[in-house]
Amino acid sequence: MKPILVTHETYQNFVIEQLQKHYSGSILTLVSRDLPTITKLWITDLSYVTTWLSDTYSLKGPTPRDPASMLRSYLLFLLTNPTIGITKWIDEMHRVPLYAILSGFEPGDIPGVGTFYDFFRRLWGQEKDNIKPKIQRKRKKLKKGEKQVPKDPGIVEKLVNRFRHDAVSFVASSIEFLQRFALGTIGRMLLDAAHDAEAIYELLHCQDVEPFIDLNSRSKKIIVQGVIFRFLLKVSLSVPLVMK
Repeated sequence: MKPILVTHETYQNFVIEQLQKHYSGSILTLVSRDLPTITKLWITDLSYVTTWLSDTYSLKGPTPRDPASMLRSYLLFLLTNPTIGITKWIDEMHRVPLYAILSGFEPGDIPGVGTFYDFFRRLWGQEKDNIKPKIQRKRKKLKKGEKQVPKDPGIVEKLVNRFRHDAVSFVASSIEFLQRFALGTIGRMLLDAAHDAEAIYELLHCQDVEPFIDLNSRSKKIIVQGVIFRFLLKVSLSVPLVMK
């Protein structure tokens, strides 16, 4: 059958009636942290969902659950317990009558898992599922004792060789040093030829540090840098920090 339209005013009256029945003068109580959730659902009119999904229901069969209540319950699930899954959410509505009432269901009369997933299919409104299937990659059958060929052979060696290099470790250590020791400032820094790279000069410039770096014989800028280095060396009388 087609779902029966339940107005938002009818839903509000239902909530008041059920709260008075189950939470007035009984062992069940409402706490202050429940009020924001109650307010959100109280002012949110979802009754239009019934009209919107009416064409997805047949003319015959049993009376379906109110679509607005189904959607409201799912939103309440996302607001309160989004990580537990629909099956456990149904258990939660049985355990906490407030969740059932705010959804629009009487405590003890709560839809099952299949009803929820049937509603989700109607709500999605597409022939294809909204979940992409996992791509199953074909794996080569290995003989007994045979190991899978690595996709990127030597990757560990490459990483080790790169991060044992002084220039790479300096970038991380210099930034960490500035973050940990902020009581003073570093004006100049003396480094060996392993740090003779343009990026190192730019990094130190951004840190307001004057670099004194030994020249790398393989650098194409050795002549210009050599002149600058010798000039700065004559001008500089002391170096506060030495790193290698």
